Amino acid sequence: MAATVTSFETTAGGGQTVTLYKIVETNVAAATEYNIVAPTFGTIVSFKAQLVSGTGATIKPVLGIAGGFTADTFEEIAEINTAAAFVNDITAIPYALGNAFVASPQNVGTMTIRSTPNSGTNNAVTTIIAIVHGMA
Repeated sequence: MAATVTSFETTAGGGQTVTLYKIVETNVAAATEYNIVAPTFGTIVSFKAQLVSGTGATIKPVLGIAGGFTADTFEEIAEINTAAAFVNDITAIPYALGNAFVASPQNVGTMTIRSTPNSGTNNAVTTIIAIVHGMA
């Protein structure tokens, strides 16, 4: 699996700092994950992902605070509820990385994402994420 992450920071209305990420993944399987450097405290304000090609029919992204995170625990930040070839979630999701109550506090500043295609190992996924620095 290869993931190319590009990002840049900008200032939105009201003086809030926003980081925008574009991630292009290839050879994605169900357990494939990648990391982005993210603000320790932030709010995900937009998450879009598209299954571009491969044998999979849908993706169901899951975000966590550390590589190998366990879903449905304090290590999970969010999970897209409905699997689809294109997901577009604009629900504000506040998070804190490196929470002292989880097993991996050393991963402050790292967010781990799994695109989780429903089948295959040859999938390509493109993801766009917008994170406002600080918690809403």
